[in-house]
Amino acid sequence: MLRRPWALPLLRDVGIYRIRRFNELLRHNQSLTPRTLSRRLHELSRAGLVRRTIFIQDPLKLEWDLTPKGEDLLPALEALARFGTKHFGYTLFEDARPRELRSLDALRAATRWSNSDARLGHESGQVSPSDR
Repeated sequence: MLRRPWALPLLRDVGIYRIRRFNELLRHNQSLTPRTLSRRLHELSRAGLVRRTIFIQDPLKLEWDLTPKGEDLLPALEALARFGTKHFGYTLFEDARPRELRSLDALRAATRWSNSDARLGHESGQVSPSDR
């Protein structure tokens, strides 16, 4: 399941960047199609890694979050993030310098993409790491 295209980036976005909404996930992964995003989220849900929560309101609101099983993947995702920040900092950081990652919070703060940017889309002028 994790080797499927977009599975790890979506787990990263939901688990690390805390992007919860379908359209925000699409904006963050611009080459991802709505059909593929929908399929992958449902596959991750069937695998027990993510869950969707439906908020009964007008209009209807749906959010994705990690399950406890999905949260167990966070240390592995953090290890991949540590590797990426150390060896591929030129694609993650504006100053193109590698860094030692001490925590996921440091990754959220240091990368060009954050949850607040997800709400704004790319209007903020920032580019997500996956856009490179």
